[in-house]
Order: sequence, then C-alpha cells, then structure tokens
Amino acid sequence: MTGALPARWIDLGDLAPLDLHAAYIGIATAQDPEAAPVVLWGRSATPHLSLGASQNAEAELDLAACEAGSVPWIRRPLGGGTVLVDDRQFSFFVILPRAYAPGRPALRPHEIFPLLAPAMLETFQAFGLAAGTQGNHDFWVNGRKIAGTGAGMIGACQVFTSSFMLDFDAERFTQLVAVPSAGFRQWLLEGLCGTMTSWRQEGVVPDPAPLAAAFQRALTRTQGWGLEASEIRPLERDAIAEARATLADDQDADWQSSVGGSRRVPWGIKLNAGSFLTERRWGSDWLRILTQLGRIGRLAGSGALDQGVISESLLGLPVSAEAIMPVLRRGMADELARRWTERILETAFVSDRNQGNQ
Repeated sequence: MTGALPARWIDLGDLAPLDLHAAYIGIATAQDPEAAPVVLWGRSATPHLSLGASQNAEAELDLAACEAGSVPWIRRPLGGGTVLVDDRQFSFFVILPRAYAPGRPALRPHEIFPLLAPAMLETFQAFGLAAGTQGNHDFWVNGRKIAGTGAGMIGACQVFTSSFMLDFDAERFTQLVAVPSAGFRQWLLEGLCGTMTSWRQEGVVPDPAPLAAAFQRALTRTQGWGLEASEIRPLERDAIAEARATLADDQDADWQSSVGGSRRVPWGIKLNAGSFLTERRWGSDWLRILTQLGRIGRLAGSGALDQGVISESLLGLPVSAEAIMPVLRRGMADELARRWTERILETAFVSDRNQGNQ
C-alpha cells in the first residue's frame, strides 16, 4: 500500500491467561520509541478474570468462588474494569510507540478511543451489526454494551485493548464477583442481561479467520496502516518471558496486597457506560440502587422504602436532593425523608458525578 504507515500484525493464537497478558506487556516493553505500531490478536485458552490496573481483587472478586471454579485472576497494567475473558472472545492489543504521534505527549485513554474506535465500528458493521460508541470507552449494539476498552502506558508505548465478544456468560461472571447479598447478585445478573449483549445474541457469529481479516482491513482503511503479518522477535520473546515471570511472581504478592482494599465503584459495580448497581447497609437498614444515565432505574430498601409505592415513586428521578426529597416527604416524616435522601445520594453512583470517562 503506497504511502501507508508500516505496522505489524501478530496472531498470538490461543494462550494461557498469563501468556496472553505477558505477550502485550513484553512486546510493548521491547519497542523502541521510533518503532512501527503493533497489533496483537489472540484468545485466552481458559477463562480468567482481568482486573484493571487500579482495582483490588479482594474488594472486587469472590476469591473463594474463583478458587473453587479454578478461574484465575490477573491485574493488568491497563485501565478499565473487571472482565471475564475466555475463548468466546477475540482480544486485541494495539501498541503505539511514541513515534506514532511525534511532537506530542503520550496520548491519553480518552484520546486513544476515538482514534481506534472507527476500526472496531467498521468491523462490526461488516458483519451486519449496527454498533455505536457510548461514553468514550464502550461499544453498544441495540442499546446494550458489546465491548469495553482499556488503555495505558507500557514502556515507550501507549497500549489500547478491547475484544470482539462472540458470547458472554453473564451467570458465570455474576458468581465470581464480590456481592454484598443474594439480592444484589440476582439484580446484577438481571442487570447484565439487560445492559450487555454479544455477537451470538445479535446475529450470526463470524468464523475467526474472516473476523480477523475484516479487522485488519478496517485498521488499514481507518488508520492508513500497511499491516503485515509478523512473528515475535527474539528481543520481544525475552521481554515476554520476563513479563510472564513478573506476573507469576506478583500473583502471590497481589493476594496479600489486595486485603482490605476498596472497590473501583464504591459499594457496587459498573454494568456499562452510565449503569451502576450499588448496595449499602446501616445496621439492619439497607439500600440497593440501579442507576442508569444519572437516574434511578431500580431501587429497594428496608423500613419505609420497603413499601413499593415509595420506591416506585422514585423511579426515573435524577439522583439529586432536589428531586428525591419532595417525593419522600409525601410518604414519610421529614426527618426520615432527609435520612433516606442522604443515604440514596451516598449510595447511588452516577458516571458524570463520580468519575468522568474511564
């Protein structure tokens, strides 16, 4: 391709979880700042949980359930939340050395997403899925999330990762993450089924080779890259081996350092861009809230909130004292209304209020 920017495509095949993560860490670490972009493509041969760089395993996961189910977890050096990775999705990692944007500081995650999102959208559309972007870090089809993303600096490279999720085991994921109650777990399963989707749910699952070829064509067209099939180079193999050893050594340390940590989403979990499920307890009182795009989508609690008419009257309201307090005052005494308003505001998690883009 005349005038195209040289870029490498490396098909990793099916790898064990540690090997999959060591591959992109090692190859990114081994790149010279002036090197060409590298795209890694592969699958996890066995299921594992991948935590974002700032996440805490004890707070986010049911470690006993993970051990009982022989599902390992790995904390990746990239952003994003907890994901279940298995052989029903094709993961990719785009490695961009500094020379890709000469004269600029490292691209930040929110800048990487719009740069590479068009290639993913074009790939979905090539197989009939009308995908769109949401929240500068998710891809949605028919109003539900089909892919998330993560990004971070490794060595002299910005690394961007996502996947093409052919199928998603929501029930298994729900059983492996930490939950405060059985009711929360049930809401989580129902919430995931309502906010997540997969290729199998939306259309015909593509074969691996045509899917990879379509993504390569999309990258070529949207980025102007001259992608060429490449092998892992000797220096990269050495760096991968070192990264794998470090990851393996870190697992024992991670189990210890995870004790007593906090969740990425306080009191709960993110379902997709704009949807969060949270639950808090105060002695015998409790409150569970599903927020969607800054509004109350579902709510339940103890005491006065156990009356369905009160909970239902809050549905659809924005998470603000001005909206919630007057409604609660119509069903309970002023002091009680103030107390539950404060608890709702403390418990509910709203994207634009709590965290911004991730």
